[in-house]
Amino acid sequence: MKTLVISAIIASVTASASFATSAWSNDNDVSWNGNSGVYHSDGCSYKDQDNGEMELDGLVWSTTKAATIRIKSHGSGNIKVTSSNSLVGGGLSFPVTVNYNGTADAESSITSAKGTSQQVNNNMISYQTAQNGVTQALIKIGGTATMHTATGDAIVNNTDYTITHTVTCLQ
Repeated sequence: MKTLVISAIIASVTASASFATSAWSNDNDVSWNGNSGVYHSDGCSYKDQDNGEMELDGLVWSTTKAATIRIKSHGSGNIKVTSSNSLVGGGLSFPVTVNYNGTADAESSITSAKGTSQQVNNNMISYQTAQNGVTQALIKIGGTATMHTATGDAIVNNTDYTITHTVTCLQ
């Protein structure tokens, strides 16, 4: 019985003390506070990769359908597309000169609402990502690849050839 009375007195004194230090005001707002932690990891993710198509005319391969890739990036940085500058097929690899601005049916382009400093150069496609939040982009990779005469002499009839393009995310 004595314990119950003492507990009730302590609870009463504690409750009175907390109300005594708080002054009344006209502020009727309360908030939910929380930290997002690592919701978005910095870096890039890719989807909807679709290979392009090219046709050979003389020593020049021209894109008839652009390769496409969607990129989602978080944080500031740069995105760039470069070529292997290698024509691979029939178990062989040949040097070529890729030109993303080369005259072809399918041209290179960047579509992004937040990507800045967009550039399609002869040897690279690039843009800068947004400083805050997520940047999404669709890159179409078109253009031409020119072979050297010796490479042209080594091309095998009715063989599929590939030129690889790599997207790099620099944070």
